[in-house]
Amino acid sequence: VLYVGVGGGMELLQFAYFSRRKGGVIGVDVVEEMLEASRANFKIAERENDWFAEEFVELRRGDALSLPLADASVEVAAQNCLFNIFKEADLKRAVAEMYRVLKPGGR
Repeated sequence: VLYVGVGGGMELLQFAYFSRRKGGVIGVDVVEEMLEASRANFKIAERENDWFAEEFVELRRGDALSLPLADASVEVAAQNCLFNIFKEADLKRAVAEMYRVLKPGGR
């Protein structure tokens, strides 16, 4: 699962709940402070939830317009609210990037 625009990492935790495997979720954000906030929240989540391990989520610094992933490398690509801030041309590029990294038949 790829999630773009991680914020504080709460959506990543939701995806990790269903994946529950090392590296099962990849979070990408261009803002280092958001990646740091996610890491801090994952430490808390691991202490407070028997089911969660930080290794379930891999965080990467990167841009939605040029995702740091190989072509056809994920089965699910998601975002929430991030694309609301893009102008039309950038929105098309960001959506094209998400399609680029999806495996055939991905969602």
